[in-house]
Amino acid sequence: MKLNVSVAGLAYLVFLGACSASDGSSTGGLTDGGSGTGGSGATGGSGTGGSGATGTGGTGATGTGGGTGCPAGPVGAQCQQIGTGNATCDTCMQTNCCNETNACFADTGCAGFNQCLTDNCASASDIQQCAQTACAACLTQPVVDLFNAVGACVQANCATECG
Repeated sequence: MKLNVSVAGLAYLVFLGACSASDGSSTGGLTDGGSGTGGSGATGGSGTGGSGATGTGGTGATGTGGGTGCPAGPVGAQCQQIGTGNATCDTCMQTNCCNETNACFADTGCAGFNQCLTDNCASASDIQQCAQTACAACLTQPVVDLFNAVGACVQANCATECG
């Protein structure tokens, strides 16, 4: 079974990183995804009613909210299972970028980020903006580093084939 990865995502992977290799300065504005917790239920009131009757407490409200987290991705997928939909690009990546691809898909966060991009950003006109919005829960520096290693390999070895 082939897992499809967005070709647009592969073409822009290298631009998702927040730091440049030459000076370490931050330019991309990526930060760790936030997390949330549900609200707590309200406490019911109590008291003594008039004429000696005892009042009863109200019902607590149900808490809602909190982050959804990064989606589960195909952890453990190997490069021979990953496809872009472009056979020429796939062959080049499988020949030149297996170590980087396998390292990314061995990581829960990187595999989840790939899944998020595939689910939410495959047809986005601005994949970086989409990634920062739709996949913010996935964006930790280790994930970005693993993901960008695949992009750097594609840029260096398969730019023509993966266009």
